[in-house]
Amino acid sequence: MESKPNPKTFAVFGHLDGIEAARTLESQSHSVILLPKPVVATVKFEKGVAEKLKRLHEFDWIVFVDRLAANHFFIAAHGAGLPALNLDELRICAVGESVVRELRKRFVHSDLICHSREPARIIGSIMNYSGDDKGNRTLIISGNDARPAFESFSAGSVYIETIPVYDLAFDPSGEPGKTLALINGGAVDSILFCSVDDVLAYGKLVSGRIGADVIADTQFFSTDADTHEGAAVLGISSRLFRP
Repeated sequence: MESKPNPKTFAVFGHLDGIEAARTLESQSHSVILLPKPVVATVKFEKGVAEKLKRLHEFDWIVFVDRLAANHFFIAAHGAGLPALNLDELRICAVGESVVRELRKRFVHSDLICHSREPARIIGSIMNYSGDDKGNRTLIISGNDARPAFESFSAGSVYIETIPVYDLAFDPSGEPGKTLALINGGAVDSILFCSVDDVLAYGKLVSGRIGADVIADTQFFSTDADTHEGAAVLGISSRLFRP
């Protein structure tokens, strides 16, 4: 059920949809703090990656950890001059329904859908699905900061490799440090996500920088069901609310 919050101080990201939502919130007597605008760039493949992608059949699973990873993987492959990659005969794990939809645009079928972005949950889901004979060689397609978290699970008979395909940063004019100080200081009652990408941006913005007590006291809202599901994948409980 959609929630109608009492007047609060909301934080929204400073892109076009966020600015429009901010204007509507202010017209409803809410206060609004604009979070720095996310800036996403495709990462060029490292040396040797293009050749590796021509041998994708050597991996038991290909995992796309979020919508941005799914989108920028194909952008990066095109930029590297690779022909259309045939993923039909590979086992594909999509993390969240937003990844399923993104891959479907490329006519790629998802064999397994994992509803958590936690590396241990993803690898565990693959092993449970595959049994003992599959899942030992897994390729993770992700942002450029996910490699240590996933590759720490590579041990013994389990081999994990990560290919970063996008970089998520923030417009410095949005003063990320000041924004974090406001959140940590309790100036923000609620965070409004306008898209799945907003959820990813929030995770990057606050990672290791916000106290657990602050997060516990913050209410999270999503403008639609897709964003609500995307928040749940990152372990964020949100309520539906369209300003």
